[in-house]
Amino acid sequence: MLYESLRPFALYGLRQFYRDITLKGALPASRGPVLVIANHPNVVLDGLIVLNTYSFPLWFVAKGSLFRNRVVARFFHSLRLVPIFGKEFSGEARARDNEIAFGQVFSLFDRGESVLIFPEGVNTDPRRIEQFKTGTARIALQYQQRNDFRSPLVIQPIGLTYLDRKRFRDAVTVNVGEPIDLRSYERDFQADAMSTVQRLTDELHDTLSGLVGELHTDQHRALVDKIVKLYRSAGRGGDDLSRIRNTATAVERFVPEIPEKAREIEKRLDYYLALCSSLMLDGSASLDTPKNQLFSIVLVPVVIFGLLVNYPPFRVIMYLTEKFSEQFSGRRASWAFSLGFFIFPLWYLTLSLSAYLVSQSILTSLLVLVLLLVSSALLNSHFQSVALFFFKNVWPARRSPLDVLRTMRGELLDELEAIRHEESAGQKMGESGLSDKPQNQVESLE
Repeated sequence: MLYESLRPFALYGLRQFYRDITLKGALPASRGPVLVIANHPNVVLDGLIVLNTYSFPLWFVAKGSLFRNRVVARFFHSLRLVPIFGKEFSGEARARDNEIAFGQVFSLFDRGESVLIFPEGVNTDPRRIEQFKTGTARIALQYQQRNDFRSPLVIQPIGLTYLDRKRFRDAVTVNVGEPIDLRSYERDFQADAMSTVQRLTDELHDTLSGLVGELHTDQHRALVDKIVKLYRSAGRGGDDLSRIRNTATAVERFVPEIPEKAREIEKRLDYYLALCSSLMLDGSASLDTPKNQLFSIVLVPVVIFGLLVNYPPFRVIMYLTEKFSEQFSGRRASWAFSLGFFIFPLWYLTLSLSAYLVSQSILTSLLVLVLLLVSSALLNSHFQSVALFFFKNVWPARRSPLDVLRTMRGELLDELEAIRHEESAGQKMGESGLSDKPQNQVESLE
């Protein structure tokens, strides 16, 4: 009951928290039972994003330490959480508790329900898939064994790639993999269960790695993220997943060859993004002003009202988020979302109640509540476009900050493209030089 009540509000809050949730890849399964697996760089938000992908409700596998208290365990169960006990638990108690947990998951599959599990546990690195635990494969194969490998249960992998996982109004790409049929593992599992579990675990790891924007080294990671934001702002390079992969490949090639130039470009990128931030603009969003000028004029007072009304709770949330995430910066967005999920509704209810006390009218109170919700939604979705409209049409100087940003972005893009073309040309010349064929023959083959 609690899950059904909170689900629509949580998904609405999710769509307000993220400016873009892009779905790509295969179609999500239309019905269960499905064992959904996903990478886990963003704690609370990962589960909600996967939940938003499917048309049916999901159960969630969570670590057993959350269920030690009986009252808390009942609360989490009402939110459709099932415990799994990892290596931090030991002895016969762990084996017994996991047997019970596996039985709960099997019962869900029997009813056609679907379950989400994060095989790597919590991952603090958004650009790398950690080693998988074997629990996912054991659950899937043991359940199939109970049903003589005739169950329709499939595993569906989902890769989550965040543009900047710590930020409010971030963008995330949800890359859905093809469902994995488990019936082909029957003979191997019957012959050697342990090695088959490990093989399936490794295959799931490789599959999920291919669905995300994974970077295998920490070197130049910050530069990659900054260049991705620049290209996204200009609408170049495909989707975010393609931008991350292609940029990482290009950066790994050209930075060792021109380190001084790379450092200079990174400094200019820092300045560009800092200037965007100082103007309350998103450096990864478009700098194109809205075509419908009249609509922007109408939006200006609504967005200003929404900004004034929402600023006090927003500052409280940001202050608390910084306090709670001091040790674990990767959980910043999850803390911000969780706090906002409770603080913003309380703030809106307080204001609407105040309107009622002043006016003694329920209708007035409801109208205030609707106005708050609408202005907040418009603030989230149109703040950037209204700010761009202001800088283009209201800025008092002849040259606006928007013109400066566009010039800086254009120069950086031109320089990066020139480096890319030079690197590509050099690579082609190197390939030609290694060939024993005459030059004209090499050209004809190209």
